[in-house]
Amino acid sequence: MNMAEELDVSGQNLGAEGAKTMAVFIKNNRALTSLNISSNNLASYYDSSQRKRISDITGIKALAAAI
Repeated sequence: MNMAEELDVSGQNLGAEGAKTMAVFIKNNRALTSLNISSNNLASYYDSSQRKRISDITGIKALAAAI
């Protein structure tokens, strides 16, 4: 199985849920040496019922634990 050494997901608006998904990827990919996750609003999501962004750092915590 080929493992990615570099991954650039910058500017993809991943949000907190996407950050959690990336954390699983990082844990399972031991070859990764470079990851660009800039410009992704990783600490919030948009709640359309409240019409505002909601703070959610669970994705960032998951990334930190994966590293």
